[in-house]
Amino acid sequence: MEKTMASYEHNSSDLIQPISIADLWNTLMRRKAIIIASVLLFILLGAIAYVVMPRLYLAKAVILLENRQRNIQIQAVVTTEPKDDMLIPSEIQVLMSRALMGKVVDQLKLVDNPSLLTEKPEKASEDNANNSGDNANANATPPPQLSRQERQAKRDAIVSRILGRTNVKQIEKSRAIEVSYQGLNPEICARIVNTLVHLYIEQQLTSNFEAIRMTNDWLSERVRETQKKVLEADTKVAKYRAKAGIVDSRGIDLIEQNITELSNKLATAKARAADTDARLSAIKNAGSQDTLPEVLNAPLIQTLRGREIQARDQLAALQNQLGTGHPKVTAARAQVDEINGKINQEISKVVEGIRRENQASTANVKNIEEQIEKLKGDYTKYKADNVELAALESEALTSRAFLETLNLRFKETQSQEDNKFQAPYARIISEALVPDRPFSPRAKMLLVMSILVGLGLGTGLALGLDMIQHGIYNGKYLQMITGKTNIASVPKASLAPDKGLISYADFPVVAPLSPFMQGIRALSAFIRHEVQERPDVKLYNFTSSVAGEGKSALVVSTARQLALEGLKVLAIDCDVHQPTLSNTFGVMQKPGLYELLKGLAPLEEVLFRDGVTGAMVIGAGRLDDVNVMSLGKGEWQRILNSVATGFDVVLLDSPPVTSYPEARTIARLSQNILCVRWKRTSVKAVGFTLDTLDRLGCTIIGTVINRSRSSHHFVRDSYKS
Repeated sequence: MEKTMASYEHNSSDLIQPISIADLWNTLMRRKAIIIASVLLFILLGAIAYVVMPRLYLAKAVILLENRQRNIQIQAVVTTEPKDDMLIPSEIQVLMSRALMGKVVDQLKLVDNPSLLTEKPEKASEDNANNSGDNANANATPPPQLSRQERQAKRDAIVSRILGRTNVKQIEKSRAIEVSYQGLNPEICARIVNTLVHLYIEQQLTSNFEAIRMTNDWLSERVRETQKKVLEADTKVAKYRAKAGIVDSRGIDLIEQNITELSNKLATAKARAADTDARLSAIKNAGSQDTLPEVLNAPLIQTLRGREIQARDQLAALQNQLGTGHPKVTAARAQVDEINGKINQEISKVVEGIRRENQASTANVKNIEEQIEKLKGDYTKYKADNVELAALESEALTSRAFLETLNLRFKETQSQEDNKFQAPYARIISEALVPDRPFSPRAKMLLVMSILVGLGLGTGLALGLDMIQHGIYNGKYLQMITGKTNIASVPKASLAPDKGLISYADFPVVAPLSPFMQGIRALSAFIRHEVQERPDVKLYNFTSSVAGEGKSALVVSTARQLALEGLKVLAIDCDVHQPTLSNTFGVMQKPGLYELLKGLAPLEEVLFRDGVTGAMVIGAGRLDDVNVMSLGKGEWQRILNSVATGFDVVLLDSPPVTSYPEARTIARLSQNILCVRWKRTSVKAVGFTLDTLDRLGCTIIGTVINRSRSSHHFVRDSYKS
């Protein structure tokens, strides 16, 4: 036994099994008191923190960066605006700069009254009132004068403090910037934010004015230089025109336009000529002109065809009615011939029209080609003279356009040099209001955080306690500890009176396909195999280390299952201290094992039949003298052998072997099955029980894990009722 336990200690790390969600949930429910206590503790700590923490107020203002150019339209001349993707981060850095925040400190005179940043509103009001009273007193002591270095150091410290509580951020993906400050005094918070954004706007106006002045100077110089270049370029153009004899340089453009237009007309004319050629070829190759598309689609011919059909129908009707020689027949035949003649005339006109159209198309193509050739000659002449002239005119035109642009910009800068015409890039769309309630601490957030932290810590503590508890987790684990076969792992099952599951004895009948019964069938199969292998051995004792392991539920379920499988089964309640089996089968107040042991009733009077499965039951009886249970081994053996006569198997529900002496006697006379409760029975208890049974010379044929986890759902259609 010591070797077995040592082997367990060395190999316990190999027995760690993955924990399912059901295991985790069961563990948390078992340790819910710890979790609830942890949550309540942190809620209490959160409440204390809420009371102790200072109340911070948050003031916010919003600035919108305009997506427009400066009033001075100089982007075509000089680039002064930052790129859009860099604009917002750059402006945020400006708002968070120490230089701008220093101006805020100076304007609000925070160096002379720094207590406004650190005192609560009520205290600040009291101080102001006291200061007013002190000022009224002629003997009031003036504040000490600071040196320049001390004042600058104090100013820098206040700037750093304000910057640390100031937050400037972009609002999502917009061009809006939120400026916020949090402090103890709500009025000061709003004043700091509003002063900051107003100074930022004023700084932009000052920057714009400086840019206007510099641009004005630059444009003035560039205008003078460009005027000289325009004059020189116009002079060169005039001299070249006089030298080359060119009056109008637009002639070459007109020639190119005419050539282009005639080329388009030539392509159209060639396509039309090709079309008429194809139609003439079709006329020549056609066996009959009647089938030509132009003939078939001609409206007049279609009308004549219709009249021809009507005339022929009329002729046929007259011939059938009057015969071929009748005058009306002759007149109808003449009418048909007349219509055919008109059709042939129209066909000839269509064919002649196609020929004339082809001749006209061919002549048009030739005329256009002659015009194009003439224009090409003119184009070559003009091009040779105008190449250099075009270059000179282009240079002059560029210089003139640039000069016009500069003049326009120069006029704009002069008109906008006054501050009243300037507009900044940004504008304030929401000024900071004096907050009426603290921003921090937030009671709801603090409560949620306390609950979450409490849940997290409580859950960790619960799982940690569960991990250090040395319980039985699976069959491999139990087999390594005991060295015995783990017969079955019986899943935990819940009773459902509305479905007929009042006790565990009902499962074999009402819920035979439930996960619980899968484990019971494994146990009954093992016992049935033992009976077949050793028919002379009939006594099978269910024992455990401690009470509450679920032996009685296993015995009653297994007894009924074996009876349903056709075996003659007898179940005996040997636990007179907790007669659960007797209560389950309804024989609690009837004669039983106690009366049999004391000789107060014969065997026939203590045997009771289960009306559902036919299994026989002997209850614990009405215990009056506990000493009766302390019979010797021989007397117990005589009684057990006598009751086993006529049965295939006898299942004994005995008390824990480490608690009662009669349990040890019964264990020595039987084949023992050790019942262990999943995760609850400790390894030490199992080891002590095994050592006790081994010292008594008892035979252990296997173990059963009771109330283990199951991956199956309990509710099944087969046993819904």
